[in-house]
Amino acid sequence: MNRAILLPLAFISFLLPVNADVQFIGGSTSGVFTSPTNGSAVTGHQWRYDGTDGYLTFTGVSAFSGSTPSSFYFGDLTLLNSSGAANHDFEAHLNVTIHFTLPGGQDISFDDALRMDAKPGGGRSGHGDTLDLTGLPDPKYFTAGGETYTVTYDGFFASNSAESGALQSLFIPNNPGGSQTAYLWGSVISAPPSCHIASNPEPGSLLLMTTVAAGVLLAVRPKRSFRPD
Repeated sequence: MNRAILLPLAFISFLLPVNADVQFIGGSTSGVFTSPTNGSAVTGHQWRYDGTDGYLTFTGVSAFSGSTPSSFYFGDLTLLNSSGAANHDFEAHLNVTIHFTLPGGQDISFDDALRMDAKPGGGRSGHGDTLDLTGLPDPKYFTAGGETYTVTYDGFFASNSAESGALQSLFIPNNPGGSQTAYLWGSVISAPPSCHIASNPEPGSLLLMTTVAAGVLLAVRPKRSFRPD
């Protein structure tokens, strides 16, 4: 092929996004609480931040499956708002582990720091306890069967059927014994971190690619010789 064509084609292919591979995955999830503060206590998947009154429970999923790249529902977090603590803060960590059966034998764990702002009154009007999701853990990576997988902890959402309505904090209803549940979602992509580029470029990016490619074509196009009659 003519070099005048090869050069711009190579340039365009460099600018175009890299699509992640499609791989089938499956597994289960579990979670435990650790590092409680201010007299709160943890027992496996439950954090009792105010004695026997206010507590937080994480329930993993027994099975998830699908094809990459995709988002997956990894479990739910339920908070019972019956605390009587007077304006007290509690902290703990939620360690979520994703057990991959496909590709097999891979466990990925995320450490999520949580902060509880407890109000007096056990959830009576105007005194709802508040759970603060203080930050999302960084993505994790593993290699299996010649593929590199990236697993992200997307956070807690309002639904277990779709990743939508992201919740930065979880506010508990202002009624005695009220509870609320949020649902943990994560994403799995069978591609290394350097390949995480949007699959659909913005129109402005496409225009820039086209303009640059056209300029390269003009620059390398051979000049026609002129012969007088």
